[in-house]
Amino acid sequence: MSDFEKNLKKAADRYTEPAAGEPAPDCSRDLEDRVGALLAREERKERCFMKRRTKWTAVIAAAAVLLVMTVAVVAAPVIRNYLNSRILQEGGAERLNEVPDGWIGIYTVEDLDAIRNDLWSNYILMEDLTFDPADFEAGGRFEGGWTPIGTDEEPFYGIFDGNGHVIRGLIITDARLTREDLNPGRENGRFVGKYAGLFGYCKLSGRFAEDGMTPILTGYIKNLGLEDGSVTAGYGPDDVGDRLFVGPVAGYSEYVIGCYVKNYTVDVQVTAPMIAREINIGISPEESAEYGVPATPYYRVIANTTDYALAVGGVAGGAYLVDACYSDTALTVTADPADVPYRYIGGVCGITSACVTSYFNGTTDTGALGDCSVCFVRENDVPHFLTEGAFDEIASRIEATADREEFDMHKFMSFYTKKYSETSPFTEEYLDGIVSPYFFAAKDLIAADIEDCVYVLDPETKPIEYTELSDLISLAFPDGSFEEYCRENNIKYGIYYVYDMRKCGEWDKDAFDPALWTNNEDGLPVLRIFE
Repeated sequence: MSDFEKNLKKAADRYTEPAAGEPAPDCSRDLEDRVGALLAREERKERCFMKRRTKWTAVIAAAAVLLVMTVAVVAAPVIRNYLNSRILQEGGAERLNEVPDGWIGIYTVEDLDAIRNDLWSNYILMEDLTFDPADFEAGGRFEGGWTPIGTDEEPFYGIFDGNGHVIRGLIITDARLTREDLNPGRENGRFVGKYAGLFGYCKLSGRFAEDGMTPILTGYIKNLGLEDGSVTAGYGPDDVGDRLFVGPVAGYSEYVIGCYVKNYTVDVQVTAPMIAREINIGISPEESAEYGVPATPYYRVIANTTDYALAVGGVAGGAYLVDACYSDTALTVTADPADVPYRYIGGVCGITSACVTSYFNGTTDTGALGDCSVCFVRENDVPHFLTEGAFDEIASRIEATADREEFDMHKFMSFYTKKYSETSPFTEEYLDGIVSPYFFAAKDLIAADIEDCVYVLDPETKPIEYTELSDLISLAFPDGSFEEYCRENNIKYGIYYVYDMRKCGEWDKDAFDPALWTNNEDGLPVLRIFE
């Protein structure tokens, strides 16, 4: 029995043999069964495309920079069932000629600009759009540059479906964020930042369609092409906030699916330190008196050591999932490395949790800052979705970690909610109100059939809480094997069939589903919906 298994058994014994007069904690009464099942688990069955026997190789530089992942086995058709997101596969390679019920059609530049007036609706692009350079000059419709749609104060919660169309000539500037822009207590345990892109900040949301029965996931961008434009952003002495996220399609969007960027320049300049500073946790008595809002009983000031300072990408600055995206963007980032200790500069996405069938064919000019090749994958990231087995094992590992207190496992468990499918064995009455759009969202990030339930991370988890959960995961996997564990358990985390064309001229053609992909005149894969 390994040391881990011994610790795990000891953890179970603490609950099966509590001290005299002390009951076992309610939320861990099933720990013995979970531990027993874990220790008695047979050799894992064959997995789909994430099985251990698949020989994955990656080029890793400076222990933190993820470069190009290639795969030494053929991507069989069964792999394609799970490799790309459900959103991409179900959309197919055909453009829609009619606006779907409940959606708003975008036919003009004015229609596009009007999205910022209704951040909850779903939009579909029905025509290619072209901006005139005069639009951004003095007296033009968008004098000084396009203002991104959505902020972290007021995110875009809808769906933007590019429908295989292209927007050309868009010149994007970031919106300055000053102290006056923040609501009272705005920095209470949350990141604040600037976002530059067609969309600034998009947030995932689960809801039901107009029929009240069909669960849908919103808050993302798909099937959009951008060509012949530019993005300019910066961070200076007058700016506040912790983050600067820059990308042509979006500064930050949790999902970016089936998008490309061609003949674009991204220019970012940082002239002030983006380093740790003090932020308020709670509302102080002084703020309470000034703004007329209740003070919180646990007001304190802590140093903000966020590692999400600067993220720049050729498609998006940051995302949770990047699926089937590519760019030939020219990225230029100018800054003193000492001013941006946490920086993520990637050809497709600055920082993400999962990147699938994507590639970069552009250039970077970053000097001493360097770049992260195609994208940087967050280390020990907190999965948004977990299978029941993975949830139980991670919780058990946290409990078995010798130097952690008992409540840490309970803390981890408390941030997840079990969501059931419509095929669950429970009665309709029991399921009423439980079947969630987030259950269907899990199908995009779990590479296996989901039968009864999944565990979903609370979408309102604050960054400070997120960091605590990440710390628990790193302690549960002290050897840095969490990404490998996710692969073995069919949880999309990391990079899959992702290529930096500056460093390699080959890719696994079988990973690019011919139903969705074709090749351009240079022989590179491109999505059929844009052809």
